[in-house]
Amino acid sequence: MDNANSVTLGTDQAIALIIKHLKGGSGFGLTDYGYDLQPGQMAYRWARNINSHQEGEIVEKHGHVFYDAAWELCRRGIFRPGVKTFGKQAVDDGGYSLTEQGKEWLRSGVEKFELLDPSSRSKVLAGFKDRFGDGFHQRSQEAIKCQQAEAWLACCAMAGAASESVLLSLAVTKTKDEAKVLADYGARDGRRAITNLLVGKLPKHIAETLKTFLGLLAYWRDEASHGQLSDINVANADEAMRQLIHMAQWADRNWAELTAQPPI
Repeated sequence: MDNANSVTLGTDQAIALIIKHLKGGSGFGLTDYGYDLQPGQMAYRWARNINSHQEGEIVEKHGHVFYDAAWELCRRGIFRPGVKTFGKQAVDDGGYSLTEQGKEWLRSGVEKFELLDPSSRSKVLAGFKDRFGDGFHQRSQEAIKCQQAEAWLACCAMAGAASESVLLSLAVTKTKDEAKVLADYGARDGRRAITNLLVGKLPKHIAETLKTFLGLLAYWRDEASHGQLSDINVANADEAMRQLIHMAQWADRNWAELTAQPPI
């Protein structure tokens, strides 16, 4: 039994609990009163499951997170405020119901959706500011803002740009010549030249992983940046953001090897 002061809950965790409830696996024994979700009711049942003696304290500290999670799902078009259909029982506290898009989303394998809460991604990416620089921080945070605004093309473009900031940071650290790296990057096929500079002397498994990350993110950036109609959608933006986070984490872990000076 956890102490109230030791309990933590983020929006992503609350979203995961909501999804589990919608799929019938929460075990909280919730009554819907005409809704698919009542955040307040879920908060109390969740708290009671953790520590029935400190239920009120836990809800007071964390209950709002379930409302934040429900609103994030509204923003994504999964939920809407109100009862499921006309004539269903409503209560003063209110609740949320699945949209048609939400029902389809739930049927389509929702496990693939990670980090739905933009603040989580923002915090994760902000943690790499010192490692990859202001350019990375600016572009990665812009990608988050674009995703929040459902500007999928712009999100993919900014995610790709942020990945190139990682590439530049690695190259500058490796060569210790920022002016030359930036000049080479600005020339024709600059991205390829900088990539080749980095991977030339790296072990094959490290080189191939870096090229894979850069290739995926570059594709979306290039696709988003040209002037023709694009079919980039929410799934592409979600995947671009996941790949950016994975690339940043991987580059950080392998920083020493990626930036090591080649033997003379």
